[in-house]
Amino acid sequence: MSRKTKTDQATPAPKKIDPGPRTRRAIEAADAATLSRPMRAYVQWEEMPDGEKVMASPHADAAGNGQQMLNAFGTASSNFMLRNLQSLEAAVRTRNQEHGSEAFSVNAALALMEAIGPQDELEGSLAVQIASNHALTMEMLCRAKGTDSVEHLQLYGNMAVKLQRTFTAQIEALARMRGKGQQTVRVEHVTVEPGGQAIVGDVHHYGRGAGASSKNEDQSHATGNPGGSTALPSPNPLGAGMPITSGKGPEAVPHARRHKPRRTARKPARD
Repeated sequence: MSRKTKTDQATPAPKKIDPGPRTRRAIEAADAATLSRPMRAYVQWEEMPDGEKVMASPHADAAGNGQQMLNAFGTASSNFMLRNLQSLEAAVRTRNQEHGSEAFSVNAALALMEAIGPQDELEGSLAVQIASNHALTMEMLCRAKGTDSVEHLQLYGNMAVKLQRTFTAQIEALARMRGKGQQTVRVEHVTVEPGGQAIVGDVHHYGRGAGASSKNEDQSHATGNPGGSTALPSPNPLGAGMPITSGKGPEAVPHARRHKPRRTARKPARD
């Protein structure tokens, strides 16, 4: 009978200390924040009598879980949701893993999709691509970290960079679809300084190339209105400018070139 040496004996796990007051407060704050977040939709794998594995509801309310899944894809069509759910599962599944072997990958992708919150099928399709792109990006980064080959490092690193740029472009496309990329500038008042001229309509600025004119450099456009006058709407559908008065009377605004008027000689007064 052989005797066990010290190296054969299992090393006892180190005893963990209880969290301190600061750690306990951080845990309580994190717990409150987590409970305030919405619960994401998720699925689990179930094996059918014929041996096929299918995604199913993780709780008894299958109809309620189905509604959560429809909302995650931004649709009321079960066909759209199921088809894209199958594609999403295949795209985010861990490499070399069989169909139905894991549920956490597809559930993580579903959480990201619900964070995106698609409002229709078009946004739902983009959300599926965003979640799939994120999974592939992380796989390329992990491959780059795990290789010792400079050639493979460059290959996986370059692919990860391209996917990251695509991810950013997808987020920007989603923002444009939702109207967040458009900006509207509204002018409330127009001020005409002495010697200036206001233009109502589109003003285009050109550089020193084609379309540039020395006359444009001599003309100034003011943008305020201390006199209380408001800009008149232009009757020209092409946006041609219409000068407005300065608010001091019916007289016309002086020309913007600011040429000094010629003085006329005064006639001598008669006695």
